[in-house]
Amino acid sequence: MPAWSQKNGGPFDEEQIGALVSYILIWESVGPILIPPTPTFIPREILTPPPDVTGDPVEGAKLYDQNCLVCHGPYGQGRVGATLAKDWPSIRPDLEIKATIERGVTGSVVPAWGQE
Repeated sequence: MPAWSQKNGGPFDEEQIGALVSYILIWESVGPILIPPTPTFIPREILTPPPDVTGDPVEGAKLYDQNCLVCHGPYGQGRVGATLAKDWPSIRPDLEIKATIERGVTGSVVPAWGQE
């Protein structure tokens, strides 16, 4: 299991960890209480695709929020996953990123998202 506290590189602050501990400990007396998750709204500005890159960045933002945000943070700054908000040093960074998304990262928990 990865570290979840911010001081160890995780996404949770001390208050959030305390809330989780409290929730888990009440299971001893009343059992788990299932609260349906609600989406976290992150306002997005109007996005214009980069030159020579196909794809709808607004749809990409939605997919990112649903599938990537939890590990990579809302702006790609990294959490338990790598920092994505960086310069991608290659001739075609779009193809490098696409290949990584499609194939995943061998030896890590990053799944392959491409369909075969």
